[in-house]
Order: sequence, then structure tokens, then C-alpha cells
Amino acid sequence: MKILLIYHTKTGHTLGAVTPFVETLRSAGAEVLVVLAADFEPETMSKHDSLVVCTPCWGGSSGFVGVAGPIVRALNKLPEDGLKRQVVRWNCYSC
Repeated sequence: MKILLIYHTKTGHTLGAVTPFVETLRSAGAEVLVVLAADFEPETMSKHDSLVVCTPCWGGSSGFVGVAGPIVRALNKLPEDGLKRQVVRWNCYSC
């Protein structure tokens, strides 16, 4: 399985939480590309089976209103059917 993981971190806490998650996926045989949300290019999605989004929870909210702006901007780059065939997982971290 080819997984694209996009994340945002301001303090490093989200990356700290993402790192063992990625190591676990890789040890299970997954091919994982980790991309900072600000560097995300939508063309990358077509080369992957799954998308994992990891964001800090801002304002104490785990809903879309508390999602980091760079994550929202990255997802807004996708075309309307950009996730049509992909499995999507959403992780929200509050450290």
C-alpha cells in the first residue's frame, strides 16, 4: 500500500506524534511519503492509495473549525474528485 501523509506542525508536537505512526506503517510493509502541508502538490495524490491527514487541534477543537490553516489550504488544492479512489484517515493531535 502506498500512503501519502500530509501534516502541519508549528511547535513540532504533531510531527512527534506522526513519526512513530509512520514507523509502524513502514514496518507493516507500507510505502509512506510524508509531506508538510505547505509543500503538498495535488498531483502527488494520484500516486497513492491512501491519504492520512495529521493536524494539530487549534482552539481546543477537533472539528474542521480547529484544523490548522495549512491543512485546509492543502486539501483545498485537490480537485473535486481528488480523493475518489483513496482511503482517507484524519488524525488530530492536541499536545
